[in-house]
Order: sequence, then structure tokens, then C-alpha cells
Amino acid sequence: MVTVTFDVSLFAHVTCLLLSILHLPDPKRSRFRLIWIADRLIRIQADFAFAIKMELAKLLNRMKNEKCSAVFCAVRSLRGDVPVRCLAFLALAAFLTGCITNQVRDFTPKSAMVCDEVRITGKFHKTGDLDGVWFNGVPAIASFRHFPAPNGPLEILAVVPEGASNGPIRVKITTEEAALFGGKGADYTFRETFSVTGSPPVPAINSFSANPAIIKPGQTCTLQWEVSPTVKLLTLDGADVSGTTSKTVSPVTTTFYALVAKNESCLQRSQVLTVLVMSSPKITALGNPVYHPGDTLTVNGEGLAQTNESSQIILSQGATTITLPVATPSDDQLTVPIPDSLVGGPVNVQALVGSDASNTNTFVLEATKTNTVVPAVKKTKTVVLEAKKTNTVALVAKKNGLFVDIKSKIGFASQTCGSRQLQISTNVPGWTLPDLAVFQQDGAILAQHNFQPGIIGGAAFSPGGDQAVSVTADPNGFSASYVNVIERFATHYRLQFPVNIMEGYKTATGRWHVLFSPDDTMVMISSVPVGGPAKIAIQVHDLVRQKNIGTLIQANCAACDLQGEVINGNTVRVKLDGAVVATFPIY
Repeated sequence: MVTVTFDVSLFAHVTCLLLSILHLPDPKRSRFRLIWIADRLIRIQADFAFAIKMELAKLLNRMKNEKCSAVFCAVRSLRGDVPVRCLAFLALAAFLTGCITNQVRDFTPKSAMVCDEVRITGKFHKTGDLDGVWFNGVPAIASFRHFPAPNGPLEILAVVPEGASNGPIRVKITTEEAALFGGKGADYTFRETFSVTGSPPVPAINSFSANPAIIKPGQTCTLQWEVSPTVKLLTLDGADVSGTTSKTVSPVTTTFYALVAKNESCLQRSQVLTVLVMSSPKITALGNPVYHPGDTLTVNGEGLAQTNESSQIILSQGATTITLPVATPSDDQLTVPIPDSLVGGPVNVQALVGSDASNTNTFVLEATKTNTVVPAVKKTKTVVLEAKKTNTVALVAKKNGLFVDIKSKIGFASQTCGSRQLQISTNVPGWTLPDLAVFQQDGAILAQHNFQPGIIGGAAFSPGGDQAVSVTADPNGFSASYVNVIERFATHYRLQFPVNIMEGYKTATGRWHVLFSPDDTMVMISSVPVGGPAKIAIQVHDLVRQKNIGTLIQANCAACDLQGEVINGNTVRVKLDGAVVATFPIY
């Protein structure tokens, strides 16, 4: 670590020069640059920060003794030497910043119906972030606006939310200046009670069904619905279906359909249903190429079992056809004993699920097993020395190459990866969180992730399609915390990695990365550290062996461009802004 020491006097001279340059006609722009420089000075040099505190104390003392205002006393101090003038400027900036606050004063009207607009007036600045408006504890949709003209003063426009009742209105505003100088943002609750006079008619979806709800590829399904007369806008997956009661669809894979009903104001209701598309059974391989009568035939494939349908194996040899029921079928495997009535030669195999037949595969039946006669030998007593048993783990070399970052693919769009599909539905009832990502293949669900987005969020496939990836807001409700969930389809192993995207009061989403190794078996995730001086925290994880590779990396960076590489099949090299920050053995 390199330590840089500054001469306070020289540093103050340079700062004063910058302040004089930044004295622009636009007072708002000057003030922000001044605050930015003051913040950097405080961060860079502790001694200089102490000097600023001393100057502030002197300024307060001068105000007390000379009975002058903060501005006038600060201007008087400009007669001193250059460093004192500089510190006075910084002190003045702090005082002026404290004076520029957001003030909440009144609201109108004093009573209204749900979905009506309420104006909240006061003294507001564009620098403020509106954290929220609550009507007796119920959050409302609200935003700043200029009124009555585009260049007029700012006010807050809030919509009375559904579920609101008589009670106080609370307004919370955060400002960058408050965060910079350690102050508190405006969090004001009106003493006067707001009255909710009623609610417009609620739109209702009386029924929403699919007939049939389970189909095969190429077949059609009719979606039917009934809604109340209060519904003025009806959409099905975003498409306007107002005035209709049904629609015929023909999905190629299992699909969610969302019906949303809205009234003339702000109220809406939604329902989601699923049309399950069952793929035809398919035999991919047999357990062995050669069998004997009495052996157990193993049939591997896809879609070999369905709910409420029987699974059977059909064996045909010449004019002979034998149908064998399967006692315990599974989606990817069927097993039956081979009957003795078959003779030696090729045997064709088909799977029958309900009335749907699969493709044909073939094995060779050997009528009799070959017996080998081993000549007898004189028995001798043999003493066998047993060595101590050891556990051996086969280590497979990883594929060399660069890790692939998929952060840009994580979102709400449906995706396809080979024969696998990702379907994302929003506002899904019956789940803890509002959104649902369903990963599937040929109608079979591989994984389901329930999530709630924030500044970041969504779902995606890993580059090779072997993992489900989702990002959700942390259930603890802290807006800057997220959880990156990665699930490996083959084993359903889940890695949950906490992700922070905030540095103080600033968002730093550029430091969040999700990268996968070339063979899709390892993941590298990064985050903003919750505490400490480091800019980024990085972890490499093996999804097959279900363990971390190396230790957690915490480092500083400029652009925070993260790269990973597998070399020699057994080593991971981590680069940050082009420089190697860690090298870990995989095994």
C-alpha cells in the first residue's frame, strides 16, 4: 500500500484556486462542485478534515461574539490568509447546503376517493429523491412535478392508493447533501388527518380457464373468461382483448397466460393460468444393446410418464407383439422384464404413454446365455492381506478459456437455450414474491424461481444452459441488498450469494458481475462490500463439487471490469481492470 502525505497549507492553496475557477454564474452548479471538492478533501486527508472542523468551530464562536450571521461572519474571514479563506469557503458551503432543505407544508384536497390525486406543496429542490408517500401507512404512487407551468415551482403529486383509510399522510425525501454531511433527509408526517371518502368500482375477473388445460405440440387450447361490467380495459399478456370472452392459442411449450382487468381509474385485478404442453414420448437409448430372456429391459428417454396416463412398453418381433405395463414409470426411464416367449434375434421397442406412441429402438435378444466351464484346480489355502481402504475421487480437468459474463441477459424477457425455454410471468398469485421464472425442457419443468426485482433483478440461463440464474431483492426489505440464486438442473443444487449494489448513498451496479466458466461448471460473482475500504468483493464457486474455489477477494478498482480465465485445466485466474488479482488452484 502506498501512503501519500499532503501539505495542508499547499493543499489548501490549490483548493482555493479550484474554488475560484468553479465560481460560475450558475449558483446551483457551483454549489454542487464545491460540495464535491469538500467531500473529496475530507476523504483524502484526515488532518485537513480536522482543520475544517476547527475553522467551523471558529466560525461559530465568531457568530456568537460578533452577533453576525453565518454568511456575514464567513465573508469577514476572507480577509485572512489564503488557507483560511479556503477553509472559510468550505465552511460556508456546508452552512449553505444545510440551509437548502426540502420542506413539506400542506396538502390539498383534505379528502378524496381512492385513485384521486392529492397535491403536496412545500419548498422542494431537484436534488431531492422522493422515497415515498404513505396514506395512513399504505404506500402511494407519487412523483415530483412543476406546477402550474413547466418552469413553475415543484410539488408532489400522489394518487390515493387502494386500501388507504382515514389517517395522516407521510412524505419522505432524501437529498444527496444530507447524505454527504451526515444530516437527515426530510421525513414529515402531517398532523392533519386525510379522509378517504370511498373507492371507485373494483374490476373483477369472475372466471378464467383453459380448455383443455393440457395439450400436445400442435394442438390448440381455448382460453375463456368472464369479467364484471366495471372492467373498461382487458389485456391478455399485454394485448388488448376488451369486449371479448375467449381466445384460441397453440403454445409449443408450457406457457403462463396473464389476464389483467382495469377500471377507468387506477384499480386493476389479474389472474394467471398455465397451459401445460406435454411432449410426445421419445426413446433416446436402451440400457444395453444385447439382452437375454428374463433380463430387465431399461428404456431411457423423455416424456415417458404423464399424470393420469399409463405407461407401457411394446416389444415386437416379426408377427409377435407383446405389450408390457410399467409398474413405476418415470419421465426419463421405464423398466420391464423381458418375457421368455421371445426368440433370439432383433427386437423392436416402443414406449406408449396413454395413446401416444414413441419412436422405435432395437436391441438384440440372445436366446441362451453362454456358460463357460472352468477346470477344477487343487484348493490351496491363501492368506489375503487387506490394505487400508482409501477414497479416490476422479478429478476431471476443466475446459480452458475465458469466463462469460451474463449480467446483461438477466431480465424479464423469455429466453431459449437449445431445447430449453425460460418463461417469466409477473404478478403471479399464490407465490410469496410477485414474479415467477419457469425453466423447462419439452414441457418438463427443470426449475422455478420466485423473485422480486428492484434496481436489478430478473432471470436467465447460464451460457451452457445447465443452470438457472435469478436475482431477487433480499427478503429483509433493504433496497440495496439482493440475492443471486444459481441452481444446477442436474442436481438441483442451489447457490445463494448476497449482492450489494450501493456504496453509501450511490448506486454501483457496475461492480456486480455474474460470470460462468467455459464448461458451465463454475461461477464467479462480485458485489460491493458492505463495509471496509475495498471497492469490490469477488467469489469463485464450483457448482459440481458445491464448494468455493479460493477465498473471498476484496480489492480496489477503477472501472471494475472483472474477468476470469481457466488455465491448464486446473487453475482459475481472476483479473480486475486487466490486472491479475488472484490465482486459485481448482483442485
